Amino acid sequence: MRPAARLQAAIELTAEIEAEAFAAGLSLEDTVRRFLRQRRYAGGGDRRTVTGLAYDAMRHRGEDLWRLSGRDSMACRLALRLALAGENWQDFFSGGEPHGPSPLSPEDIAAIGEGAEADIGEAPLAARYNFPDFLTAPIEARFGASVDAEMAALAQRPGLDLRANGLKSNVDEVRKAIEKEGIISKQTPFSPWGLRLPAGTAIQSLASFTRGLIEVQDEGSQLAALVTDARPGQQVVDLCAGAGGKTLALAAMMENRGQIHAFDSDARRLKPLAGRVQRAGVRNVQAHARDDEGEARLTTLKGRCDIVLVDAPCSGSGTWRRDPSLPWRLTAERLGALVGTQGKLLAEAATLLRPGGRIVYVTCSLLPQENEAVIARFLERNKAFEIIPYEEFLKEKVRSDLPPSYSSDTRFLQLGPARHGTDGFFVAALRLRD
Repeated sequence: MRPAARLQAAIELTAEIEAEAFAAGLSLEDTVRRFLRQRRYAGGGDRRTVTGLAYDAMRHRGEDLWRLSGRDSMACRLALRLALAGENWQDFFSGGEPHGPSPLSPEDIAAIGEGAEADIGEAPLAARYNFPDFLTAPIEARFGASVDAEMAALAQRPGLDLRANGLKSNVDEVRKAIEKEGIISKQTPFSPWGLRLPAGTAIQSLASFTRGLIEVQDEGSQLAALVTDARPGQQVVDLCAGAGGKTLALAAMMENRGQIHAFDSDARRLKPLAGRVQRAGVRNVQAHARDDEGEARLTTLKGRCDIVLVDAPCSGSGTWRRDPSLPWRLTAERLGALVGTQGKLLAEAATLLRPGGRIVYVTCSLLPQENEAVIARFLERNKAFEIIPYEEFLKEKVRSDLPPSYSSDTRFLQLGPARHGTDGFFVAALRLRD
């Protein structure tokens, strides 16, 4: 593909992402895969360039709309990206290139020129860091004086974290094993299981991966698993297991003894778990979709569980660095619906515990209304529960002391990408009093 044709493809892909990922709720990856599958003539270099341009447009969406005074034209936004990079962008929009973009209007050209000269330092916080305006207040409340550092870190592409599978190896052996396969890693600063690799490292073909020695898992997610303090012989429910990243970490903590019941409302999300369980050598996990059979199984667990992990569906605001389309999927209405679901899941988890058992509530959200506020409402309605400070579970497990949590309640763990080097996980532990 010629450069102008690549640019036109990026304009079309950006438009499809906003139509499908935003409106229809499809994942960014699925939208990109489908788009490229329909253009099999594109070579590897074409695909990387087109995808890179579209991701760049997503990552800077708020900034670019501010620079363009709200002019929401994909062509204008891509042209602005080229202008800011110092490219001779007008050549691409002359209309003379086959399969290239259509010519821009004089008004568009003027807006792009003015936008490229605008000082982004004068823009509102939401435009500077590319998220919807209605989230400004909760994000400022979360980070306070650190808001610029944290939001800048949230805009950067993260490295790749691995968890060494304790059922088959340990972190030192895994580090040496992947080094023999040409991959240099360093140990994560806090998790005793974690290794960090450069962004974009491909690991699926490594023997260490196919043998089940490693799993991809952000260090923040590993810390959340550690807070469960799952132990051999216990009865554990993972109420929103998804593909099972934390489920597998808990299985290793439990040394394959006891039972983990992994539930999810969507059987499709659970589907990868079977293969991951087999590869990891896990033998104490039972997966259940929330169909009639799964609901019946859940009923039999009421009042019997030592731990219920509620890895709740959430805004994903703590993972914006991984998917630049995520901020723009979120609306106030969607956020309200998520908060309602989170409260219902906590209420359901409470029915499953034996006296002395614990709920560990986890989100990958930075927003207080999904975290502290949900816990506060739950405790108001469930007086038999008490908060256990997260440090009680981490102080003897982590490799080094964690920097302070961002939570307004220091008993809860709120991670941030700048301060902790992880995704923005929130973790709260609640105990049902004897």
